Formats: sequence, C-alpha cells, structure tokens
Amino acid sequence: METWALLGGRLMGTHILLSLYGISFGFLDDEHSIRELFNRVSEAMGATVLNRFCYKFQPQGVTVVYTLAESHISLHSFPEDGSVAIDCYTCGAMDSKKGAQMFIDYFNPVEISMQEINR
Repeated sequence: METWALLGGRLMGTHILLSLYGISFGFLDDEHSIRELFNRVSEAMGATVLNRFCYKFQPQGVTVVYTLAESHISLHSFPEDGSVAIDCYTCGAMDSKKGAQMFIDYFNPVEISMQEINR
C-alpha cells in the first residue's frame, strides 16, 4: 500500500530542493547577509522560527539552518564553486515556493535547479 493511501491522502508538507549555480563568491561567503536573508524569508512566509543556527567555515562557506514550528529551512554555500544548496520544507498552508523565489531573487544565479516534493 502506498504511503499516500496510508495517510488518507493527506499532504504532510512541501519540500523544495533548490540548487543555484553561477553566483558571486561575495554573496555566498557573507554570513551576515545570508542570516538577514533567512530572517526576511521566514518572516515573508509567516513562519514561526524556533531555533537559528549559522556557521561560517574557514576559509569560505556558510551553513544556516532555521528550525521552524512548520519544519525547516537550510542552506549550504560553496563559494569556491559559485553554488548554494537550499532546502525549504514546510507543512500546512505555508508557501515554500515564495521562500524559494526570495532566495533566487537574492542570489541571482546563472543556473537554477528546483525540485518540489509533496510529502
């Protein structure tokens, strides 16, 4: 029996997997600006932030994870490659696509790969 049927056809949430390429090193290595972006994204989505984690790697790279009452948003930047991997999983009526678009607008990538998974 499929998982979907086991849940009675209910959607638990939407998971957006976003890979962005061709981004300026400076955007991807700026911990402060990325943290501010996360604050704007979570606010625009109407998310309830439970916990914020940010780590700046040496010599470059940033990881940010926001735990939400509605699930999570995470980012791992690879400035040396000009790329970033972002996950945005939300449940309920939240629009994770809105958050994904805000990341795309901010980073202004040359190439975008986006997958939407309904769970």
